[in-house]
Amino acid sequence: MSSIIHEIAAEFLENILETLKPHEGMKWEETSAKLMEYCRKTTARFIRAAAEEFDQELRNDKAGRKQLGLTIKARGRKRTIYTEFGTIGIERSYYFDKNRGKHRFLLDEILCLPKYERVDRVVGKRLAENAAYVSYAKSSAIVTGGELSRQTVKNCIMKVNVPETAVPEAKRKVKILHVFADEDHVHMQKAGKKPGKRSRIVPLVTVTEGIRSIGTHRNATVEPVSFVDEDFNTRRLWKTVEGFIEKKYDMGVLEKIVLHGDGGNWIRNGLEDFCNVVHVMDGFHFQKALRSLAVCFPKRRVKTIIMDAVKKNDQSKADRCIQELLDDAKENKELTEKVNRFGVYLNGNWKPIVNRFKEDMPGSCTEGLVSHILSKRFSREPQGWSDEGLGRLSDIRVYLINGGELKVDDFHKERPENTHREKYAEYADRVIQRAKEELHDWSIFDGEPIVMDGASGTQMLIKSCGAERELLN
Repeated sequence: MSSIIHEIAAEFLENILETLKPHEGMKWEETSAKLMEYCRKTTARFIRAAAEEFDQELRNDKAGRKQLGLTIKARGRKRTIYTEFGTIGIERSYYFDKNRGKHRFLLDEILCLPKYERVDRVVGKRLAENAAYVSYAKSSAIVTGGELSRQTVKNCIMKVNVPETAVPEAKRKVKILHVFADEDHVHMQKAGKKPGKRSRIVPLVTVTEGIRSIGTHRNATVEPVSFVDEDFNTRRLWKTVEGFIEKKYDMGVLEKIVLHGDGGNWIRNGLEDFCNVVHVMDGFHFQKALRSLAVCFPKRRVKTIIMDAVKKNDQSKADRCIQELLDDAKENKELTEKVNRFGVYLNGNWKPIVNRFKEDMPGSCTEGLVSHILSKRFSREPQGWSDEGLGRLSDIRVYLINGGELKVDDFHKERPENTHREKYAEYADRVIQRAKEELHDWSIFDGEPIVMDGASGTQMLIKSCGAERELLN
């Protein structure tokens, strides 16, 4: 160990003893803060001294460098990096590698310091984790005492390679799954700070095994796992959900998937590769639409009549009620349009609305999930987001809420082809492709009849496109 490190250690011990020496007005909190600051600064000095000593050893090893074809081109090239112990500045040598024909900072390579990075991955990890719950500025304050800017926090977020939520090796055996789908509406930044508002829809899908009571008027979802897509691509989002369900659950046991939503087109198109999906209208959105119409006709029992028709699955009764409301509102253009809109909504979503009020159907919680998972961070405060920042951070937040934990290796990580882990969306595509290949293999019709599982990938595909291929005729 070099003399400089001995000197740093001796100075550190002297400062510690001086700080702990009893004196008038001594306060525990102030003493603890001083000790912590000494530890941070001294650790930074240790790291800098050790790194520069290592660089000196590399320069002194002339025989080793000659054998490797390394020649010194410059000394004392400075580099700073922010760590848990504050900013550390080191000086290192610059080499030319004759064998590779390129210049290299050997010390950076030995210490695994990525090129051009100014914040180490441990700090970057903590900044990203905190930014998933609080503002960029607060994240910097928590992790660095406010020493790093909000832009630096965002830069760290954009370097995270967010993993997918892991599934257990043994598939779970569940008869019914409940999938909740809804979206948050987030204010976005406008180029050049132009006036006006721009918003972005952020779709959210949560897969659960149902709802259980945890107290008076309190419920909780069972085994919830949520999903967003970083690029807000709903088609890829549903493929990811499908792949996750295929991997986590035994499709031979799964009898039904209940998809709760507000009737939006992107939700209607969800889980299209599964044949055992039951669409259910979210109760909050239906009741909101019904109340909005009912208050316009206080002398009519609009809510009672429509609810009675829905519970009895009597669509003609609901249609008669809508027609009577149109007759009452014929002198009012605005009111007529409102009745028409509700009529289109009711008839276009009749079956999902009726499914909502079946006895075995649990309550829906799409709004609550969106509020807790997305709105709490992204849309409640008066803030504007960029597309890339919102996409990546929403992905990080959902991953953490699902119980995941970011690792240092999730930063700046490139996945070579031989280490690529199959994503859930890719797995779903592979299952469907395999099913398609089986459909074209006519040998399956030879020999004894095969009893096939009604929820298997093959049967799902047959049901969804069998009529088109005329395989079931």
